[in-house]
Amino acid sequence: MKTTINSFDISKFQDAITRNWQYLAACDRLYWSFEEQEDGVLQIAVAPIFQIIEGEKGWSGFEFDLSGFLSDEGVVPIGFGMESYCIGCTPTPFVGVRGTFHGVPFLLRLHLEPIPGTDPIIETNFAEEKRIVSKIIELSGDNFDAEVLRADVPVLVDFFGEFCSPCRLLKPVLVELASELGDQAKVGTVDVEADGSLAERYGINVVPTLIVFRGGREIHRLVGLKTKDYLRQSLEV
Repeated sequence: MKTTINSFDISKFQDAITRNWQYLAACDRLYWSFEEQEDGVLQIAVAPIFQIIEGEKGWSGFEFDLSGFLSDEGVVPIGFGMESYCIGCTPTPFVGVRGTFHGVPFLLRLHLEPIPGTDPIIETNFAEEKRIVSKIIELSGDNFDAEVLRADVPVLVDFFGEFCSPCRLLKPVLVELASELGDQAKVGTVDVEADGSLAERYGINVVPTLIVFRGGREIHRLVGLKTKDYLRQSLEV
């Protein structure tokens, strides 16, 4: 058997993966597995890791820029495509990529969901979140016009529901964003169950829906989990 793993720079390969993996929630933990096959090909599995978020098992909704990885320095692709691999009799979809990395052959199984059997992690710092969360404005029909429509800075409004798992995954992203924005912009939330009139007023049919207001007008509407950088760009600050 070839000594592939000894000539393979694992840290550089991990950098190539993480540079092109987009985190849609606060957690940036990945599951890694390296195994050398008899033919000298290094088989690598990468997947997000389950998290415990507000007492519930969930995960971050990761996305991956395959074109970015394939054009990364040292990566020479041979072939790729969507596949499904049974782990513990539970199929997990993954992108299969074959190629060489600085001349060393590899088979990458890039899982789009957590692998069954991997342990959850607890990522929330509750003390820090409590300190920061005060920067997020709880909006209702009573204060919406004053806080949003008459605001002199851009406002990002998250229409969410307590029943919605993606909404809970988005929360730490908004907490961090609100902390970083300072006086440049505001972040507010509307509970669509508690205040259905605002959801009806803005035609909210899916949560999470995020609307960016500037000068009292809607300028952007986003649906689903988004990265902190994407939301910041939408605010144009």
